[in-house]
Amino acid sequence: TGCRDADSQEEQIFRFFSAHHLTMRQIVSLRRIYQQDPVSLLSEDPYRMMFEVPGIGFETADKFARSIGLEYDDSRRVRALAVSLLNKAVMGTGSSYLTDEEFEQLLARHLEGIEYDSREVQSELVSHALAFGEGERIYPKAQYAAEIRIEAFFRFFPYDSLEKIEGSRLDQMISQLEKENGIAYGEDQIEALRCFFSEDKMIMTGGPGTGKTTIVKAIIQMIRILYPQSTLALAAPTGRAAKRLKELTNYEARTIHSLLGYDLESGTFSFGADNPVLADILIVDEFSMVDSYLFSKLLDAGALFRK
Repeated sequence: TGCRDADSQEEQIFRFFSAHHLTMRQIVSLRRIYQQDPVSLLSEDPYRMMFEVPGIGFETADKFARSIGLEYDDSRRVRALAVSLLNKAVMGTGSSYLTDEEFEQLLARHLEGIEYDSREVQSELVSHALAFGEGERIYPKAQYAAEIRIEAFFRFFPYDSLEKIEGSRLDQMISQLEKENGIAYGEDQIEALRCFFSEDKMIMTGGPGTGKTTIVKAIIQMIRILYPQSTLALAAPTGRAAKRLKELTNYEARTIHSLLGYDLESGTFSFGADNPVLADILIVDEFSMVDSYLFSKLLDAGALFRK
């Protein structure tokens, strides 16, 4: 009887959420999060699912909320919509924050017909730890945490350094590569090669056709000789960039999301601080396309990166 009662209760839960427009997959996801009485919890605040259940966003939560009778101008809906708008605006522009004025204009465009005070909405987001305010800026929670993570990384650089290579040996190897590849590296290219093997981290910039990929190829060739026991991870932000990088360097390249084991359904990464990517050296091409959030996830998963 106890088993039948439990089964019946579970069926009721599934029927309830299904009747209010959640898919079976979404119901299974929220059941993992809400073990006890999810019906009461989400009837009280339907929008909490967008903050607590991976893979569920504002549109899904809002459809459910409206279905169970929450009003269009309910304060919980306004707060959730404001968070969603802030996140989309920041991600859509590649920024980390909006100014207070930009946030106010954003709300004005999307909250037409709803009485609200933009300062109060902003204060609510901050007080509920759904966003962070700093000066005249408002940050999405994830973007603010990402910036703090990145700043701390560059301030303390927690990784072990690879053994440094003497300059004379580097120059000798560069000359050898020029002969083998039938190429004469320019001064800037030579300086980039020296910098890579003398510093723990390096950013290489240059316009199209300036030889950046040529240098990456040379770096890989030198790594194989100078650090034969080391492991190298080569990545790019997009599949097209990764494919091109692999073709030009003749070395396996992956997208950053693939490298980190991204799960599209749950919106999570399988590699992180507790499950690091096993690589000593990381090279990322087209890095200007990487946002702060993805960069912070890359750093989290790079506990064993040494360069």
